[in-house]
Amino acid sequence: MYMIKTFLLMLLLTASIGQTEEKLTNKTQLEKEVEFVNFNSIKDVLKDDHLDKNAVEKVLAVKKIRQKRLRKTISKYNVPTAVDFWMVASEYWLVKNVSVLKWNFKKPDYEIEQQVIDLFKQLGIINIKFKILLLNTSALTHLYLPYKDNEFLVLLSVPFIRSLNLSQVEISLLILEEYIRSKNKLLEKRLMSKEISKYIGKNFYTNKKISFTPFKKLIKKYDELAFVKGYSFQQQFEVTKSLKRLLTGESKLRKAYLSLLKKIDQLVTNDPDYKDYIRFYPSPKVQINWFTGRQQ
Repeated sequence: MYMIKTFLLMLLLTASIGQTEEKLTNKTQLEKEVEFVNFNSIKDVLKDDHLDKNAVEKVLAVKKIRQKRLRKTISKYNVPTAVDFWMVASEYWLVKNVSVLKWNFKKPDYEIEQQVIDLFKQLGIINIKFKILLLNTSALTHLYLPYKDNEFLVLLSVPFIRSLNLSQVEISLLILEEYIRSKNKLLEKRLMSKEISKYIGKNFYTNKKISFTPFKKLIKKYDELAFVKGYSFQQQFEVTKSLKRLLTGESKLRKAYLSLLKKIDQLVTNDPDYKDYIRFYPSPKVQINWFTGRQQ
């Protein structure tokens, strides 16, 4: 799991805003010593004993400790920046839905990462990173999640792959589809709201007031897009059109992609477990027509 910085969003959704700096962190022994002694009242004694320099050093040391603690406390009220926001939100959603997505299982090794890298290179797709997370469920077949600039996260269902008996090339073409969706930011455009955008990169330590409602709505939108709504007919058409352009002149890849679509069409027609597939990705049969040029 790619859990870097996930705790940030979890903090946003669960933090107790009213906590003070003193409650969050125990005082050091040095702070207790400085608080116990009133240096002003014994200043002359210290000076006579040539201990005033040591006293000042202690006070300055305590000041640094408190400044460091304050910075740490303030950072707890940061909303992730635009660079990290989608990674944090997507990983939080994955953790929240672990019981449904079932990604915490012993995963088969399909050895497809290199296949995807080679495919992208062959098609002239460069400077793009990706991560693949396998799922042990048929509740979600394949889906990209917003992640980072020039990097996307793909969820792939192992039962779906096995039911279709997909080859490495076919799996990589399925990932290529998700790359096109991620490149066009299809999910980001539907997930982002004005309420969320005004919080990104902000710090709310000063007033300690933030509405969690936009973040809860965001996670609910993730659920809807992954399990209920999917993509529109027009969006699916645009993805197919882009993929057709990419595979121009690549006869073997075009043949493999048509094979993939035909397998999916047979599966959603005959297997009740995948009857809702066309609700997320409109008819594979129509997609074949778009790809072959039989229907514009």
